[in-house]
Amino acid sequence: LYPTGHAIGIQSDKGSEILIHIGIDTVNLKGKHFQPLVAQGQHVEIGTPLVQFDHEAIEKEGYESTVMMIVTNSDQYQIATLGQGATDDRPVMTLA
Repeated sequence: LYPTGHAIGIQSDKGSEILIHIGIDTVNLKGKHFQPLVAQGQHVEIGTPLVQFDHEAIEKEGYESTVMMIVTNSDQYQIATLGQGATDDRPVMTLA
């Protein structure tokens, strides 16, 4: 969990490593508009909210608010993208 709340790293029990990054250059907001909902090192389950952020306020500040998911150890997996955009509770990718 990055201190400003704009980026979170997750490692699954099976070893996949995923970086969730909210926005482009949003580190410059120094945490403004972000509220982490988990603590560093906390175990989470599927569906656990990780961070709240104000999409509109971020964009009003002049920043892109796209949420990116990067598999940092992607060389160990075959990745299938299942969706883009607002996906609610639907999976966005599978790792095999």
